[in-house]
Amino acid sequence: MEKHCGLLSEVGSLKGGETIARVDEHGRAKFIGQVKVATEIDVIRIGSTELKKVRCEGVLYNELEPGRNACLYVYRHLWRTPVLLGVRYDGEQQKHMVSDAYYQGSLLQYALPLAFMYAIGCWILGMIVGMVIGMGQSSVPPVLGLLGGLGLAWYSAFRFRADYQEAKSDK
Repeated sequence: MEKHCGLLSEVGSLKGGETIARVDEHGRAKFIGQVKVATEIDVIRIGSTELKKVRCEGVLYNELEPGRNACLYVYRHLWRTPVLLGVRYDGEQQKHMVSDAYYQGSLLQYALPLAFMYAIGCWILGMIVGMVIGMGQSSVPPVLGLLGGLGLAWYSAFRFRADYQEAKSDK
């Protein structure tokens, strides 16, 4: 977990959060396959640190007050995307953390759909590598790829949970 402390000098605008639904040729929304777009903040400047494209829950965004000394708790996704977990202001004992629903939803997303996507991608990559190194008939490279993909996603879920717990217990 990253902890950035200092003067919260700039908080950019919040983008995303809307639900996108597929439409048919007549413009009617199809209710199968709706997707909620992730919310992110353009830029956050705290102290001498600048965070760009920070994922943030809408409720937590409302708690960000520029011009105050604060500490931000940030989780870095596997591909280095920052995710804001919480904020604590100087002189206040209370921390503003992401909601339980956001936390549980993110944890499930890391553990299930992301694991499924990583497993399939790494399984295909394992097949390609197996063919390149001459093990085209062997099932070992695809299985290793599959296990590696699952491990990567579950490690992300573990890190997210550990960072959230660390941020929640920080004094």
